[in-house]
Amino acid sequence: KLVQAYTEKFNLPKENLLPLLDLVAVSIAADIVPITGENRVLAYAGLKRLNSEPRLAFQQLIPTNIKNNVNISNVVFSIAPKINAAGRIKHGSEAVRFMLSTDEEDCRKYLNDINSLNNERKTLDLDMTHDALFQLDQINTKEKYSTIVYDASWNKGVIGIVASRLVDLYYKPTIVCTKNNEGEIVGSARSIQEFDIHSAIEKNKDLLTQFGGHMAAAGLAMKEENFEEFKIRFDQTVKEMSNGKHFTPSILIDKEISFNDMTRSFLESVMRMAPFGPDNMNPVFISKDLLATDFRLVGKEHARLYVHQRDTRITFPAIGFKLGKFGPKLEKGQSFDMVYTIGMNYWQGKGTWQLNIKDIRFNG
Repeated sequence: KLVQAYTEKFNLPKENLLPLLDLVAVSIAADIVPITGENRVLAYAGLKRLNSEPRLAFQQLIPTNIKNNVNISNVVFSIAPKINAAGRIKHGSEAVRFMLSTDEEDCRKYLNDINSLNNERKTLDLDMTHDALFQLDQINTKEKYSTIVYDASWNKGVIGIVASRLVDLYYKPTIVCTKNNEGEIVGSARSIQEFDIHSAIEKNKDLLTQFGGHMAAAGLAMKEENFEEFKIRFDQTVKEMSNGKHFTPSILIDKEISFNDMTRSFLESVMRMAPFGPDNMNPVFISKDLLATDFRLVGKEHARLYVHQRDTRITFPAIGFKLGKFGPKLEKGQSFDMVYTIGMNYWQGKGTWQLNIKDIRFNG
């Protein structure tokens, strides 16, 4: 929008803006902003550019299996983390240099640097998550309404990722803290669907030197001597704001459908609502009385299978990330209800319909 205004003010050719659209799509996806209104138009046009005429850096960065078929989810999970790793571990300029590069050899070198930084980020992420879980093992987390952990040695650039992992595990408003170069304790906060973490932090701002963010995520800083009191007061604030009830994860389902309803025209209609993202999420469906065939484990914890519904002739391939734990029951032929979204799986340039499993509930 800044460059668009600049172009208009100085009467420059609007065609100059088109090569920037791939950056716009990556930015919209990476920053998890609402994909509605003008943002949705920009995301759509940006993805088109990213798939047809991406800049050299993205040509090299996009995994082979999704080339020409990149969507918002691909950017969030495959592209953005590598770009963000530079700023988390070293400096954002490393990523800028890479994305602006027009020389193939230089670009490849910068990509190697970014991949190295991303691998370092992954190692730090695993080590810090392990340390955080060890800390939480030492206390009675069931009585707590929030999760707060601290280690002065943790990397400031990675604490937000660790906070997200702890939210996935404990489903509580979470703050992961470390110490900065000025000797203050700094924290990265992540929330759950139904809780405004920024508001909860604001209620305790007298203990903070600075804070900012929004309902789902925030950052804060405080003097070290205020940390213990902040932990107690923040947990009490969460308790009061939640009326003393512990949070339970839930999935909002848009509609129950039969596999007989999933005709080609229906599937194509769903995909016409893309690009999906905040405020325009992929519709969530539930289908009941299903059976699985050809279950296999992908990696250590992901489930890949074919799903068939009784009284229909239709079978769909499905993938369930971190749902490999259901393998034994699926292989025994136990029937189940399944919550899922509809997507495409691309392999060697060819797309096939696929159900992306969000959860499974076994019957009986």
